[in-house]
Amino acid sequence: MSKIKIMKEVLANKIAAGEVIERPLSVVKELVENSLDANSTEIKIELKDSGIKKIEIKDNGSGMSETDLPLSIKRHATSKLYDDKDLFKISTLGFRGEALPSIYAVSQVTIASSTDGIGGRKLVKVDDENYNIEPIAMNKGTIITINNLFYNTPVRYKHLSNPFYELSLVVQYINKLALIHPNVSFVLVNNDNELIRTSGNGDIRAIIANQYSASIAKSMISFKCSNEHFEVVMYSSHPHDTRSRKSHITIGLNERLIRNYDIENKIIESYGTFLHTGQYPIAFINVKVNYSLIDVNIHPTKQQVKISLIDSLLDLISQNIKQELGQLTYMAEPVNIKANDYQQYTENQTREVGEQLDELFSDVKPEPSRVFTDVSRVNYMSDTSEPTSKKEDDVFKMNSDNVNHSEDLFSLEADDKKVTIEQKLPLFNYIGTLHNTYIICENGEGLYLIDQHAAQERINYELIIDSFKRREFNYQQSLLPVVIQLSETEDAIFKPRIQETENFGFKVEEFGVNSYKVTEVDSWINNRKNSEEDIIDMINTIIDKKSTSFEHYYDEVAISMACKKSIKAHQRINQSEAEDLLATLNKTNQPYTCPHGRPVIVKITTAEIEKMFKRVF
Repeated sequence: MSKIKIMKEVLANKIAAGEVIERPLSVVKELVENSLDANSTEIKIELKDSGIKKIEIKDNGSGMSETDLPLSIKRHATSKLYDDKDLFKISTLGFRGEALPSIYAVSQVTIASSTDGIGGRKLVKVDDENYNIEPIAMNKGTIITINNLFYNTPVRYKHLSNPFYELSLVVQYINKLALIHPNVSFVLVNNDNELIRTSGNGDIRAIIANQYSASIAKSMISFKCSNEHFEVVMYSSHPHDTRSRKSHITIGLNERLIRNYDIENKIIESYGTFLHTGQYPIAFINVKVNYSLIDVNIHPTKQQVKISLIDSLLDLISQNIKQELGQLTYMAEPVNIKANDYQQYTENQTREVGEQLDELFSDVKPEPSRVFTDVSRVNYMSDTSEPTSKKEDDVFKMNSDNVNHSEDLFSLEADDKKVTIEQKLPLFNYIGTLHNTYIICENGEGLYLIDQHAAQERINYELIIDSFKRREFNYQQSLLPVVIQLSETEDAIFKPRIQETENFGFKVEEFGVNSYKVTEVDSWINNRKNSEEDIIDMINTIIDKKSTSFEHYYDEVAISMACKKSIKAHQRINQSEAEDLLATLNKTNQPYTCPHGRPVIVKITTAEIEKMFKRVF
């Protein structure tokens, strides 16, 4: 007797449902994508108990004929693929012919549809093998009602999460889909409460404003760009509007919502030192590409795709994000501070103020007590006026560990004996320091607090990264016989990469078992106090290297070295040193954040101070 038998279609459908239908979100996703493929411009999703008890999808799409309606619940029945050639030019969101049959197999289903808005047909499931079809009067489009999801597969029902979590997944999905299809009106209702409504008028910023806030939408950078293969539309948050999770990055590919870690990571990486550790941008990107360059048939949910020539796309994204970010100028600004909050300072004022300032500088993510502002409101010096510093031709000399190329990077141009310098920082006067950590300055706009460690971190970072990128090294014999001893594991990783040390300005050669000797170094390393420690840091970075991008590679080393070689908090500096520091900070490309993304400067406006003292209301 044969052990192999043909599986009943009902059982096969239930097994297939296990691949496609995991939770209410799966149903919503598959049916809404069908609505979009039917050229719907209005889609309404109504849920009961987060979709566990009921899901109804109503659209104004092309509808199904009387003949097509019963075929829609049959496996491998599709209106989107007819032969194998179509697999190489998939332009629809759904195409497998499994979604609706899988949903039908694990729920109680009613499907009503009309192609002309005059008359239609309604299919009602009776049991796993039977259904009824009856005429119905309805508008053009389709209404699919799903009741009691997983009623006949109790194991799967048991593994659903709580209703709040299931609902959050649907809300997040519709929010993302609305960005990718701004010309479609989406409405999401749960237990008669309207959660989402979009106009469908194509206004992406309005959709972002509804999901986050008007201020976030307004401050977002945006651009359109293209190359030979890709067209990109992107909106990405100002560096002060960040989140602690990557899930706020939305990626669309030919109007399909996808997950692509290469694109996601490139967006994050492109922010560089604008992002504080553990923070991620809010971003939306929609990519258009010839269908022949993508494969969407690699995963049952179709959210993961393969993209040919993806490096070309990543470069396009990165270049434009960096260009837009490079035009930003901002600083931290505390707001909504109540005057009576200062009563707590009376017992131990110095300690309390210091703690609040430490907290203020600890994270670039906006909290209720502060916002960020564009310093274009502050007076710039962009002509031939003299800089704030009394020693404008000097670079910051208070720390002898600084890189020797500082004169090249931060050089000043003389013209008719006048010094011309782009004034990136506002003009202000030095007052003093707080806790040997924060430099205090003032001008007509208000009070400024500058974190001395973060400021020099930014200076050192740009000096080091510039040395790396130029790669015009002047090699010298190493002043110290530096020998590096590695473990067997480290040696196995480092040996094939030994020449990569030359990208950082030093050369090594093998020197016994698992050992290497530094033979030549660039002058910028030779002139640093702790050059041996720097070299070890760079070798460790090569060993731990995770990114193939040298740009990211350099960042890892430069950030680490900049932090270690910068003046520390609670280290005393005098007025001359503070002014030198600020003059040099003004010459950096981005003086408002440290390499870790923390703010360098906090501004308290005169108006805010007057409010604290009840001078104004």
